[in-house]
Amino acid sequence: MAIRTKNPNSQLVHKSILSGAARFVLKVHKLIVIGTIVITLFLGYSLKNLKINPDIMSYMPEDDPLVKNFDYVGDLFGGNMMAMIVLEADDIFNHQTLKQIAELTEKIQGLDGVQSVTSLTNILNIEASDEGLEIGPLIDPDNLPETAQELAALKQYTLSRDMYQGNIISRDGKETIIICRLNRNGNQIEIARNLKKVVQQLNMRENVYYGGQPFLLLGISDMIIHDLKFLIPLVFLFILITLGIGFQNIPGVILPLLSVSLSTIWTLGIMAMLKVPITIISDIIPVVLFAVGSAYSIHVVTHFQELKYSKDRLKGAVTALTNVGIPVILAGATTILGFISFIFGSYLTAIKQFGIFCSLGILFSLIISLTFIPALIYWSNPRGLKKKKSFGLKTGRLILKEHRLITVAGLLVMMTAGLGIPEIERKVDILNYFRPETDFRRTEMVIQEKFGGSTPIQILVKGEIEAPSTLIRMKKIETFLDSFPDIHNTQSVADLIEWMNEVMGEGRRIPQDRAKVSNLFL
Repeated sequence: MAIRTKNPNSQLVHKSILSGAARFVLKVHKLIVIGTIVITLFLGYSLKNLKINPDIMSYMPEDDPLVKNFDYVGDLFGGNMMAMIVLEADDIFNHQTLKQIAELTEKIQGLDGVQSVTSLTNILNIEASDEGLEIGPLIDPDNLPETAQELAALKQYTLSRDMYQGNIISRDGKETIIICRLNRNGNQIEIARNLKKVVQQLNMRENVYYGGQPFLLLGISDMIIHDLKFLIPLVFLFILITLGIGFQNIPGVILPLLSVSLSTIWTLGIMAMLKVPITIISDIIPVVLFAVGSAYSIHVVTHFQELKYSKDRLKGAVTALTNVGIPVILAGATTILGFISFIFGSYLTAIKQFGIFCSLGILFSLIISLTFIPALIYWSNPRGLKKKKSFGLKTGRLILKEHRLITVAGLLVMMTAGLGIPEIERKVDILNYFRPETDFRRTEMVIQEKFGGSTPIQILVKGEIEAPSTLIRMKKIETFLDSFPDIHNTQSVADLIEWMNEVMGEGRRIPQDRAKVSNLFL
């Protein structure tokens, strides 16, 4: 019978390398501590340049056909970002409300980054006249109706027109929407903030709601900042309590927290230096680093608790660092490889960035745990860390004693959870990112109910637009889109031609004569 054993030479080589590295770390421990502090101060100063990017469209690759088409349409029509302001009153058609809408429209038009504004007081109206067609504003902002009769007539006329009803004014006349088309290259978040400031300066008595992608980006930006301010202290507190219960001594609590704090500063500092912004996905990087990265320094601190039993302080420290080195390095390497898989397995650039910087943060945490932490312990506490019976030791004994029960319970939980895997649904609804009580979510519900939603679908038609056959096909596309329950208020230039033809007395249809269509276009 032959007995095979593992290659002892290979293990000796690995241990010899780690032993040499550990000896070097401990001999230059002062230099490592000082160098780590200097690097942290440098990268910490870079944090002032860290930006937030809430633009979900930018998370997609630039060469994606959808992104290219989106940008192309935006370039053709002066931007495809639309901010929406909804005003709600008992009746929009009163003199004071109309006056404020006119004033608000004028102020918004003067803002930098605003391409155009469409509101109840500047939207065009088409009427028949002795000379053919008369095109002008539906409401003259310089001559607003004041009497009850004038206001009632305006309300009746406006609500009778399909071009206005459900598009610029709600069907019950209690809500109106102001649509702001923004420049494509403008700072959408800053423009959205300026729009809010303009509305607030007017002290409007109506209820005001803000919707559309620019306000969505502003909401996501605020949400990311809130998450960072809330989650980092929360995870810090949870880990602090856990370490306190486990170690029951100050070094055992402080050193792991110090390790992950430094690695987080390094990671975010490098992101700032490389001008990589925080996204709605990468804002959890600090939480991941605190949750995962603290484990490596915990192992190191645990092994260094044995130092005080060694007569040769340097030899004992080298032995402790050597023994913990292999399991810590392997644990860190597998975690790093796991996050690296995001780089190659994800389509979205935001997830790739998340994988890159999570991997980098874990690497930093690993390096700090195996260099800075032992160097700091060796320098500041030459007699070693005080060892104390911990909650973890008691827990470990209980687990070993009840191993059969725990194994069976674990398998049952795993199988029960596995039953839910087929029930997982893929759904992308950005509205669900916000809690129901948030302003943006409430706004979107109002816009969906009164105006069919704030997310536009833009279909670009190329060809002879003035040809009746082209316009008729566009109307067929509208009819097809209207058949979907989640699509509302489809519009195109074909609707405008139909409306003009109706005003001319020839019925609400596309003229069959191209010359007539061309005349209406002119």
